[in-house]
Amino acid sequence: MQAKPQGEPLRYRWEVPSIDPDARNALRQALGVSRVVAQALLNRGLADPAAAAAFLDPGPDLMHDPFAFRDMARAVDRIGRAIAQGEGIAVYGDYDVDGVSGAALLGEFLDSIGVKADVRIPDRFVDGYGLGPEAVERLAAAGARLVITADNGTSSHAAVARAAELGVDVIVTDHHEVRGTLPAALAVLNPHRADGTYPERRLCGVGVAFKLCHALLVARGEAAPTGIPAALEPLLDLVALGTVADVASLTGENRVLVRRGLELLSKEARPGIAALKEVAGLSGQEVGAGQVGFHLGPRINAGGRVADANQGVRLLRTRDRAEAAEAARYLDTANRERRAIEAKVLKDVERRIAAEGLTARSCIVLADPGWHAGVLGIIASRVVERYHRPCVLIATGAGGIGKGSGRSVPVLHLFEALAECEDLLLGYGGHTVAAGLTVEADRIPELAERLDRVAARRVGPEGFRPVLRLDASARVPDVNRGLAEELTRLAPFGAGNPEPVLLLAGVLPTRPRIVGEGHLALTLAGPGGTGAQLAAIAFGGGDWLGAEVREGVALDVAGTVSINRWRGRETVQLRVRDIRPAT
Repeated sequence: MQAKPQGEPLRYRWEVPSIDPDARNALRQALGVSRVVAQALLNRGLADPAAAAAFLDPGPDLMHDPFAFRDMARAVDRIGRAIAQGEGIAVYGDYDVDGVSGAALLGEFLDSIGVKADVRIPDRFVDGYGLGPEAVERLAAAGARLVITADNGTSSHAAVARAAELGVDVIVTDHHEVRGTLPAALAVLNPHRADGTYPERRLCGVGVAFKLCHALLVARGEAAPTGIPAALEPLLDLVALGTVADVASLTGENRVLVRRGLELLSKEARPGIAALKEVAGLSGQEVGAGQVGFHLGPRINAGGRVADANQGVRLLRTRDRAEAAEAARYLDTANRERRAIEAKVLKDVERRIAAEGLTARSCIVLADPGWHAGVLGIIASRVVERYHRPCVLIATGAGGIGKGSGRSVPVLHLFEALAECEDLLLGYGGHTVAAGLTVEADRIPELAERLDRVAARRVGPEGFRPVLRLDASARVPDVNRGLAEELTRLAPFGAGNPEPVLLLAGVLPTRPRIVGEGHLALTLAGPGGTGAQLAAIAFGGGDWLGAEVREGVALDVAGTVSINRWRGRETVQLRVRDIRPAT
């Protein structure tokens, strides 16, 4: 919820979709859905009833042949030879949830076909991001003759070259943006490569690893090239974890994989998931994308940020409940440590933003030798949420080298913006809205100026005002349990498929009051104040009270519909995203 953060208020520019009543009625009749859901489908570009039906009930027929990936046949052939000849195979992941779940998935799949792989996750502070030459040397010394990466490797040119010198082949499974030429690996499975042939570009690292496993089953004659093989169904909880936590678009193949994976997370079939849900206070509860993003994912991420990310792989792969409980407690402790460190650094970042007047910049760039590099990505996200500006935070350490993490607003492709600063950087990589970089400390001021100019040119002043896209209008009586349950058919919600936002125009607030730590609770009634009433909550909107929200003064309210469960009671509730005077 971004209702109104402390300090300078963040207000939205409301965007109302164009309405085609004929197209909406056609969807209503074809699918038997409400006006609100029909309009939400149209807003997602789903005017064709067949496409809309497939979105509401995404099936395995939407999955593509894994051999559509360029280099997939080479990768499958090489893995097959390694298995036949008994060569050592190593899986090298990344220290975030996507890399941990991808490495765990590859390790578990290889186990299932009788192959023991050496699964490793790098240390953020010792190894840095991605496969490096030193890591290759360690893997080779341990007996590996084939290395398969998970969620990294696209920029590992030096490591791949060193592997070739040592007689080790490398298969890259990754989804990060491609900068320049590809490494000279035996195979590079990445949907973003310029000469790529795979039709789904939105897969994250664990999704690409999943497609490799599918291709191996096809080559073994144990699966059809389309659909989801039954043998891989138990791995979908890992795919859902990595995909949601990495903020990948929940559309296309990802929608199919995540929907099924969330069902497995809810069932707690994997001991590590049951243990993780227990320490997160979610035992026995249904898991949606929100629970992954705010509770499960951060605990796995904490291992790589402040402790040992290999504990995440241990958690996800073990079948022993005692071991799973131990790993979950370890990650929960790491998460508490991460939160304490984060709070301290965030306070310092906010102080400097205010003191240096950085909210006037198009891109916020700050550096400090005392910051913990493992939490900077999270804090950069907080800055983006509050100020709606791209943000790069850098920890400068010994040797005059800074390691930074950046996050961006949707209108600025951060990886491309960094590409315009390539001459100032020692290295960088990432995605549209998230990236990492390495830079000499004395070049940070120049980097800050350059990024500010790039962001200003690419976005323009209006682009930094957040947009709230409204899906449909509704009256207070329309917002009931039936609508709340119907809207869940559009889930999972996240990147690429935001939760539908409804506009309730001219409603009257009653009993507005502050609850918790600065939240605004109120009840909404229709024009005239009679008839049905609707409970509403504006998280972080406490300072609206008295200024913009007054008893009986009409408002236009934008929000999402949910079912609030509290002390055994369930009530339909509107989560307010923004308000404005009634028009």
